[in-house]
Amino acid sequence: MKTKQGEVLIFKALTDNADGDDPYKTKLEEAGFRTLSVPVLDFEYCNLNELQQNIKNPSKFSGKFIQNCIM
Repeated sequence: MKTKQGEVLIFKALTDNADGDDPYKTKLEEAGFRTLSVPVLDFEYCNLNELQQNIKNPSKFSGKFIQNCIM
């Protein structure tokens, strides 16, 4: 799949909230990006112990990037 500059692919489960709005899509579009949502087939948490340790020690990092694990 090819994307152009200013386009963002959002790979995540469909939003279950009552109004149907996706907060990620909304924020990205407000920032001027064009978005395309791609629903995932399956979701499973991974590396939770490592994530928990990193969250407990925020001074060790200048930022966080959390991504989905593909297995």
